[in-house]
Amino acid sequence: MRSTRITALGIVVFLFLQAALSSCLRIGGKPKYDIDEDSLFFSRMPPRTETGANIVAFELDGKPYVFPKEGMRQSIFQAPPWVCNMEKTKINGIVESEIFWMSWRKGKKYNNSYSAICIHLSEENVDQASFVAKGYVILGEWSSEDNEISFEVTKHVPLEGLICGRFSGVLKHEREDTYQRIENGFFDLKYTITEVY
Repeated sequence: MRSTRITALGIVVFLFLQAALSSCLRIGGKPKYDIDEDSLFFSRMPPRTETGANIVAFELDGKPYVFPKEGMRQSIFQAPPWVCNMEKTKINGIVESEIFWMSWRKGKKYNNSYSAICIHLSEENVDQASFVAKGYVILGEWSSEDNEISFEVTKHVPLEGLICGRFSGVLKHEREDTYQRIENGFFDLKYTITEVY
């Protein structure tokens, strides 16, 4: 009888500790890591994925810049911290599409910047599973000219709004005549469609 009580007590203690540990990882419904506090996450590049993980990452001058959607908290006093849309516009009867991703991190502890990528899609590749396209990248005071960055789209599933791939290129500082190279860039994004006619 005593051993049964000890076993039951052990199970209760185990379940209590498991619940407590789980709540520590997700206090108040927060994600597993906090993009503003988890400096270890930004010390290295994450593995590349093609699963709709909603992440953009690249190295600039060997330093990783990582932008996961998870961990970005919305504030009613700031611009949305994460946007990913396929914007469709009709110009002279021709529908033009572009994937536009933006991360607003002004005033944050890590990656304090406004960052964006834009991928121009032609009428042919808007429904293709893989293709190469041109566009631009912005990282704070560093940016490329339009159509200077080449994006290799390795997975595109329009019905799921999923687009994944790699990119690299050169960025120029907006106030100085200096350049830095983006390397090992990748994106794994879920987008919504916005039509502007």
